[in-house]
Amino acid sequence: GELWGIEKSNILTKFILAVYEVGKDTIVDNLLNTQIEHLNVSTFVKGAIEICCIRLNATINIVKKSKQYRVIMGMLEADTCQWVKEQAETAILERPSMKKLGKHGEIPSLDGTHTLVLKILRMHTESRSEAHAVSILSGTLLRAFQEIEYKKHGDGSR
Repeated sequence: GELWGIEKSNILTKFILAVYEVGKDTIVDNLLNTQIEHLNVSTFVKGAIEICCIRLNATINIVKKSKQYRVIMGMLEADTCQWVKEQAETAILERPSMKKLGKHGEIPSLDGTHTLVLKILRMHTESRSEAHAVSILSGTLLRAFQEIEYKKHGDGSR
């Protein structure tokens, strides 16, 4: 990257975001933990929040269409859902590879999304309030889906 005048922090940041964008969170989770001081934090946080919003918006769209999951909508804060939708609609223009997310009824990883949001919260950035709102939404969705799965399987065994 130095040959082209690109800083290592920007290359690493864009690489990690690209891997999160395609949903391969586990591949870069440890890299993010060990290389956090080498990231362009503001670029990472902005991109990571966008990715989380796209994932959460796809999940909410699936929830709205499914009788099985529709009850979850009553648990979600409407203003946050609207903000997430607006962020996702803008972010998807810069991340066209994510347009297909959730189109076939598959719910994006809520575990991965919530874990990513918690990492953003630990970074102490100016986007903390947005990250906190996204964290509450992703946590609520995650718990709701876990409860539904638990009830579906009775004792929680899978």
